[in-house]
Order: sequence, then C-alpha cells, then structure tokens
Amino acid sequence: MRFIYLVFLGLLISCAHKPNIKELKKLQKASLIHKASYWKDFEKTPIEERIFPVDKIMLEYLNRANIIDGFEPAVKGVELSFIEKAYFKKVINTLPPNIKRFVANNLKGVFIVDDLGSSGLTDGISYDKDGSFMIYDRKVFQKKANDWCTWKEHSVFKEGAIELKCVIREEKENNEFSAFQFIFIHELGHVVNRGFREYLPFWEDKVPESLKTYPFATISWEIGNKKYVRKKYENEFKEIFFYRPEKGRQDNGNIQNIYNKLSKTRFPSLYSVINPFDDFAESFVIYYHTKILGKDYKIITNEGNREFIFRTCIQTNKCPNKIKLMKKLFESKL
Repeated sequence: MRFIYLVFLGLLISCAHKPNIKELKKLQKASLIHKASYWKDFEKTPIEERIFPVDKIMLEYLNRANIIDGFEPAVKGVELSFIEKAYFKKVINTLPPNIKRFVANNLKGVFIVDDLGSSGLTDGISYDKDGSFMIYDRKVFQKKANDWCTWKEHSVFKEGAIELKCVIREEKENNEFSAFQFIFIHELGHVVNRGFREYLPFWEDKVPESLKTYPFATISWEIGNKKYVRKKYENEFKEIFFYRPEKGRQDNGNIQNIYNKLSKTRFPSLYSVINPFDDFAESFVIYYHTKILGKDYKIITNEGNREFIFRTCIQTNKCPNKIKLMKKLFESKL
C-alpha cells in the first residue's frame, strides 16, 4: 500500500508540476492523526513501551508534511529492533518522577521511520491542546553521543582549518544510547512547552504583543514587527543555520568568534539562538544533562595552537534566571 500511495502521489505531483500546498494542508488538518479515536490504543500502552512503527495513516501524514516542507515524500516504515525499544524504555525510566508522569499524560506516541528528512520532529495534536507525538529517523540510533553532537555543531560551518569538537560524554559513556537520550530530552522540551505554556507560548500559538507574562521567553527574546527577535543579539546570530549544504554555511574562520560571542550571552547553546522554542528545549536538555545527570557539555575549537572551549551558560551560571526556571520546572508537579 505504501508503494501504491507514493506512486499515486508522484503522479499527482508530476501532472500538476507543482504540489497544491493549500490542498495538502487541508488534508493534514483533516487527518485522523488529529482525532482522539486515532490515539486511543496508543494511550493505553505504558509510557515505557510507547514507541511504535508507523501505520499507513501516519506514513501518509508524514509524506504530506515532507512535500509541504519541500522534501521528497520518501518516508518509509520500519520494524523496531530490540535495542531501539530498550533505549526508549531506559531513557523514560531515567526521568524524574514528575516529568515521567507529565510525559505519560501528554506524549501520545513515539514513532521510528527511515528517510524522514531530518533527525526528528515533535508535532502537536489538534484535539488535545497539550498533546504531542514524536517522529525519529532511525539514524538517531546509529551515532555515538560525541560524534552526533560534533556533526550537529559542525553543520553550521564550512570545512576549513579550524577544528571543532563537541563533548557531552566521557569515552566510556560515548555510545548510541547517550546520543539518543540527549536528542530525546531536547524533543521532550517541546512536549513540555506545549503542555506547560506558563514559561513561553508554543510555536503554534499566535505571536503575542508582549512577552511580559512569559518569564522564560522574556530573558532572551522580545517582540518586534509581530515576530520573535533576540534581545541585543539579533544581528550577531540571525545568520546561524543548522544542517544547511556547505554553500550556505558560515565561514570556517568564524567558528571561534561565534562561540566566543555566545559565551557572553544567556543562550545555553548555539542551537538555542534559532528561536525561543529551541532556546527552551536546549535549556531543558542542557539543565537535565549537566545539573541532574551531572555530565559535561563543551565545544572545543582549535586554530593552530589557539584553543577556545565553550561551556554553556547553565554550567557557568551566566544565565541564572534560566537556571532558576528550569530548576523550578524539574521540581514542580507540572
């Protein structure tokens, strides 16, 4: 059925030369994915086992989403391995009890596919204003923690003489589980953001006129021309993009300068400068990673004999308000 669907979809696109994005968005909104009936059986599954292969409905939804976002509709279903199920169960069972309860109530399901077009995504569900689901490409289970983090950070910059290395685990813990744990907790930050909007709006919400009532968002962001802009650093970081082709990346010679600027801000990572929602998710995962798990987080850059090490503001206490809010969040009943 998947093959027939993709062939039919390909014929539609080739006949029209250009996909009808408006019609595809209508189909997305009308999908069973946004109905309570679709999630009934998933919600009955214990949270430690709530990881699934995709069915036809989810597969069609994801391929439409890829077309809308400009990717090929090539998402494929996969059978889950014992290791993938074990990793998921372990990462859920290492969560603090209050966060685990929140996850059980708000994370409807986690799905694994091939050829997603990105490492992962979190999306909301229309029938439940607090509910979310996650999709991961199987490749997230195939990189060790430091290799994955180095690849991610390096995707901002062109190749060149300056070396960059990200270290989030000691060598004895530098494995595929540790990578998945970090990636999952980042995405979990988005689930918490959707179900707990006291700190900042969710990305689906209308952009507010002011952020004064959102204590997290107002630390590093403000509203300008009906969009979110970085306080003091709008120009410094507006050209930071991840996962672009080599041609669209920052010059390799800018690496140390950019991390040096970042070290003076209240952004916990380079990825957090993209938007307030990833700022929250990065603060969430880095607080959990460094303060609760007690692990290191550092970006090491080398230019000849000149080394610069970036450590997040959550480690250096340069963003005390974010630390305070994250501490409160992890200790609250949500």
